[in-house]
Amino acid sequence: MKKLSIGIAIGVALTLIFQYGWQYLQYSRINQSIELGDELPEDAIQTGHLVLVSSAQLSPSYIIMRGEHVYEVTVHIEVRDGKVVSIIDYISPLDKEFTTPEGIRVGDSFEKVRRVSKEDVIREPGWGFYAYIKLPSGWGAAFLDKSEFSSSNQVVMLFKRGHMLSKIRR
Repeated sequence: MKKLSIGIAIGVALTLIFQYGWQYLQYSRINQSIELGDELPEDAIQTGHLVLVSSAQLSPSYIIMRGEHVYEVTVHIEVRDGKVVSIIDYISPLDKEFTTPEGIRVGDSFEKVRRVSKEDVIREPGWGFYAYIKLPSGWGAAFLDKSEFSSSNQVVMLFKRGHMLSKIRR
């Protein structure tokens, strides 16, 4: 898995260098984070595929690289200050090295997630085969949906979604 995420990061970096030139590597935004509600940055790369963001919602995705992490994001359109802009409403890190502020990463056990969040497991019919737990930082830790969860269940994806925005911005 680590080789795959490094390969993705290198591929994205080379694409960005090709599109924007070598100065991209020195571009200051590379070390900034991305958040729900941010405008889609100019360096985002459209993937050409759709992401199942929530139950019955498919959205076109973009790839953004920030520091050592690669993220897949989706957007919605808003008018801000009289200008039509794309606003990030879904974020999911693609590299397995990404860690939430609570220390959760893909591959961690259900028990570890339970130690940092007492939220209920949320099952969302129509959202693939995932169930998730909201973390205090606003990230969601997704698991393959099972009738019962145990220590053998592992985090398969981390994400933030727009309808979680009010919870995150508090």
